Amino acid sequence: MKQIFTALLLLAAMGLAANNLQITRVALVDNDPVAKTVMIEFDLSWDNSWRDDINWDAAWVIAKYFTGELPYPHCKLALEGAAAGTGTGHTLIVPDDSLTLNDTPYGVGAFMYRDSPGSGTFAATGARLKWNYGLNGFDTLPE
Repeated sequence: MKQIFTALLLLAAMGLAANNLQITRVALVDNDPVAKTVMIEFDLSWDNSWRDDINWDAAWVIAKYFTGELPYPHCKLALEGAAAGTGTGHTLIVPDDSLTLNDTPYGVGAFMYRDSPGSGTFAATGARLKWNYGLNGFDTLPE
């Protein structure tokens, strides 16, 4: 797949030194031309990840696509169908922020964070977000 989107990540480190955030192996897979959706697959890692009984750090993952003009639009993500992948025990969730288009709810980002208390390197392989490119106005997957 050509470089049709830029995945940006922001790390919300609440008081500790989470660092070295990396996203690798970004690819578009499992295009569904009828539903006008495609999975954005990626690996995500960072050092000094942490979670205690009350607080934790997280990565906020967004995807944007290139139109030739600024600003790059957000990919409209399905609220259902995301897959956490494997690696450090974690959750991947597209929050419901009550955004809708044509009566279809969507999100513009996802949180990824540890499932249980722990610290150290966080690593997730094969995480997937479902991009509803039809909601972005495309009849076919952009190239």
